[in-house]
Amino acid sequence: MTTPGDVVVLDAADPGSLRASSRPSDPGVAGCVVAPQAGYELARGQALVAVAGIALCRVDATQNAIRAGDLLTTSATPGHAMRAGNQAGGAILGKAMEPLEAGTGLIRVLVSPR
Repeated sequence: MTTPGDVVVLDAADPGSLRASSRPSDPGVAGCVVAPQAGYELARGQALVAVAGIALCRVDATQNAIRAGDLLTTSATPGHAMRAGNQAGGAILGKAMEPLEAGTGLIRVLVSPR
């Protein structure tokens, strides 16, 4: 089950599906879950996912502070992104649009997976 802000990845166990991320630098990163607009209903088990553009995403800055402009990748914290290091390779979610000094929280991210 995902909630708005969760970072999602391709689900290898269920092709064609997405699941909340749960490991660092996952190359299957796909985007962030967004809340549906008022009056918009989704079928059970479905979520709207931002795969491009600006979205609120859950991030984890417990190991490294996040600054505006930092590239983000998946974190070991389920459903969260973290600042990408050199090891991220082809597992980039997008770019932080605002900082988070420490802990976990929601920030605006320019989502552009690669």
